[in-house]
Amino acid sequence: HVIAVEKDTILAGALERLRTGDRKLDIYCDDIMTFPMDRILAPYIAQGRKAKVIANLPYHLTTPIIAELAPRNDLFTSLTLMVQEEVARRFVAKPKTPAYGSFTVFLNFYTHPKYGFTVKNTCFYPSPSVSSAIVVFDLKEPPKVSSEEAFFLLTRILLRSNLSQ
Repeated sequence: HVIAVEKDTILAGALERLRTGDRKLDIYCDDIMTFPMDRILAPYIAQGRKAKVIANLPYHLTTPIIAELAPRNDLFTSLTLMVQEEVARRFVAKPKTPAYGSFTVFLNFYTHPKYGFTVKNTCFYPSPSVSSAIVVFDLKEPPKVSSEEAFFLLTRILLRSNLSQ
């Protein structure tokens, strides 16, 4: 069963034309940041079934969307996302490398991020100025900490002070 969320009305309309009579495709013309995921996925969760997210994210909203989805291991098993290639490299960066940052720590807290492959800009028309990449995030139960907010604040402070030294 596919639940498609597309904000663009023209693209959502194009998806409508793919719908078959068996109702295995639900299309919502909505913004993923305000989409009622809990309500829509509740029947599946009640059956013990979690969703997988497969998406080509708008590059200017990549971080906020992932920040919303990654902690939701109650709803999702994985996120397979196309993002800007440079950003994908930061998501899977190793400690003590220049690309490693507080969002890398955040992602590793909630997921097992893996770099999939590069998608060259020539695969699109019109060609964007940057290449893309597929990243897979397998969601996991996060480590127990007394306060996630305090933990992430501390990591941001420590990584920022480490960069300035």
